[in-house]
Amino acid sequence: MRTQIMKLFRGNEMRIFGSRFVTTTSHPRHATDISASIKEESQESGEIIYSPFPDLKIPNKDIFSFFYDVNKSWQHKTFTECGLSGKKYTFGQTMDSALRWGEAVKKILPNSKNPTIAFICPNSPDFVCLFLGTLAAGGIVSPLNPLYTPVEAANQIRDSGAELLVVDPILEPLVDAVLKVLGKPMPVVVNGVSSSGRPNAQEVLADPNAKMLDFKELDPNSAAFLPYSSGTTGNPKGVKLSHNALAINTCMVSRDHQEVQIGILPLFHIFGVAATLMPGLYLGMKTITMPKFDPNLFISTIKKHGITTFQAVPLLCKFIASCDLITKEDLKSTHSFVIGGSPLSTDVAYGLKNKAPTVHINEGFGMTETLITHGTPILNETIGSSLRLLPNAKAKVVDLDTREMLPPNTPGELIVQSPSSMLGYHK
Repeated sequence: MRTQIMKLFRGNEMRIFGSRFVTTTSHPRHATDISASIKEESQESGEIIYSPFPDLKIPNKDIFSFFYDVNKSWQHKTFTECGLSGKKYTFGQTMDSALRWGEAVKKILPNSKNPTIAFICPNSPDFVCLFLGTLAAGGIVSPLNPLYTPVEAANQIRDSGAELLVVDPILEPLVDAVLKVLGKPMPVVVNGVSSSGRPNAQEVLADPNAKMLDFKELDPNSAAFLPYSSGTTGNPKGVKLSHNALAINTCMVSRDHQEVQIGILPLFHIFGVAATLMPGLYLGMKTITMPKFDPNLFISTIKKHGITTFQAVPLLCKFIASCDLITKEDLKSTHSFVIGGSPLSTDVAYGLKNKAPTVHINEGFGMTETLITHGTPILNETIGSSLRLLPNAKAKVVDLDTREMLPPNTPGELIVQSPSSMLGYHK
């Protein structure tokens, strides 16, 4: 994935940068221990590579309707819990609060049919409700990196055409600076108590008397999510992802028997949305949110909650593998690590195996523009190797100049086709 995931080990912060390789070498992977349902994969000169897994049916529903129907099975279960404050939402409360926010969006922007709403918020249970409520109202979510400078943030807000900005209370000074750069007023809602008297979104979420949105199903091929990819040439570009793309990718990457995860990957990044938020909703998983990486809080969360799966970048995996305060006993409930953002070194992989010998290490490959396209099959884990195409995806490697397909072990450009690919770049 070629965008910023964030946060560097600097004091108690962690900034992690991921990158995407444009040039690659074609290596066919052959299964040696794989289930019978997986088709044999091979590549000869000039052949397209297909996923070894059966295709999945595309949900063909807008993402809020898709999850609203699924969540009826576990609406009383806890969905999100703030690792810092302990604030919790069940799945049912999340959906109800999202619908309250969706109705509020309609009132704030009465003349906008599909407004883009910008968010500058760290991970929290409330932010999840605001995210989903925006989608329910037919809006497009465009999250910003909280570490942006005022000029960087203003550039994204201006380019995205955002009509409303939602911000965390601690980041209000950034918003004030952004508005000065923009040179024009803009409605701002605060996810908490404002120091400037701005509306408090949490009051809407928590008000049992607030009207809920009477939501209607939306065009599943319309845009739902507009993250910005910094791995392209020039300034970051808005990546238009449809409801269908998010839904099919959720089905593609979901794993079985997952119960508790840490929501530390930021939700302004596609990795956090595609690998943590969406599968959590789809599978009825409990998600412990963290606003940022804090070593003590991270360790205590692992010890307290019995985490069954981690979605992480390699730097976080290195921390887990090397930290003496995280023991085998702490990871006894863990059955998988889902890893992306940059390549995982074999040393760190074996470090994780040393602490959790039976854990499945699932390296994924993808980018903002395609979501996740490759992953490690459970029955064919190979340390240091990624990867099989996920269902519904296919790929080829071509010559950079002639665009002809290439045989194995030949450097070229990787071309991927998947129903989870973007609609295109914004503007």
